[in-house]
Amino acid sequence: MMSYTTEYKSMKFLSIGGLWGYAIMEIVDDNNTTKVRLAKCKLKSYFELDEEDYFRWIDVDVDVLYKKEVSQVQKINFKSRKEVMACFDELLEYF
Repeated sequence: MMSYTTEYKSMKFLSIGGLWGYAIMEIVDDNNTTKVRLAKCKLKSYFELDEEDYFRWIDVDVDVLYKKEVSQVQKINFKSRKEVMACFDELLEYF
């Protein structure tokens, strides 16, 4: 039986309004591979955010992930800078 556990090392969160935001997480998978995850998230409850925290990346304790206080609605993992640049260079063409 396969296991899909993730060890969370760090997390930054960008609030975009309401309970929604984006997160960047450093993770380690079952194969001990370090990756960077970009996820659109919905909070189960508000973090302690001041008004100036909106649309600004803030460090968040990874315990919120283990306590299931953040739902990762959509996510993508990157293993290298090359993967990130290939995706985001093309994505920027749409804006």
